[in-house]
Amino acid sequence: MSDLTADQLQCIREAAEVTMMDAGKIGTRAAPSGGEPSGGAWTYGDSIKLGVTDSEASEVDDGSHATISDATIRVPLSVTTLKPEGRIQVTNRHLSDLATPVIYSIQGEPRRGITSWTVSAKKVTGESIS
Repeated sequence: MSDLTADQLQCIREAAEVTMMDAGKIGTRAAPSGGEPSGGAWTYGDSIKLGVTDSEASEVDDGSHATISDATIRVPLSVTTLKPEGRIQVTNRHLSDLATPVIYSIQGEPRRGITSWTVSAKKVTGESIS
């Protein structure tokens, strides 16, 4: 098997990006002020293509009836702002705008593949969104 040329690799990456049928924004948190560790506001960048795959939602077993929903999100390699403590705001699913964006918290280090970054994420709900 021969190595891929730079042109072939770029062609594969472009083809992979075409399959990303969702869109969203990468979120970063501003530095907290006043000694409050979770006080920084979230800001979101420009819209980018994403490939979101949801898992089946489950319910917390503590009587709160809170749901937990995991996702795997593919992000183009051109994105350089992915951080383990970041968020992804999904604004479009399957080429349709969402009335209310869905917020995911990035879990662990993003993994770099041959065609995209792959991010493990958890859906953020309730008061945790702000």
